[in-house]
Amino acid sequence: MKGYLKLKDLKPEEVPEDTVKAVAETLRKSTSLKVSEDGKKVGRIAALLKPEEAIEQLDIRTIAASPLEYDVKREDVESFLGK
Repeated sequence: MKGYLKLKDLKPEEVPEDTVKAVAETLRKSTSLKVSEDGKKVGRIAALLKPEEAIEQLDIRTIAASPLEYDVKREDVESFLGK
């Protein structure tokens, strides 16, 4: 973000106020982030899962299907799984 906003060499207190306000306004639209009233602090709305919980969630949504080509199309997967 610092590179995109051309702020690489600036200290936090040197960032222009209009830049802080613009970034804060944009981040306030996020459904997964919360921004402090002054716009200078950003945090997650929901805490990150513990590694074991994240792996469990991933395993629940993961399937292994073979043999499928590397560049398989969605329709082909649906057809294969429908058999």
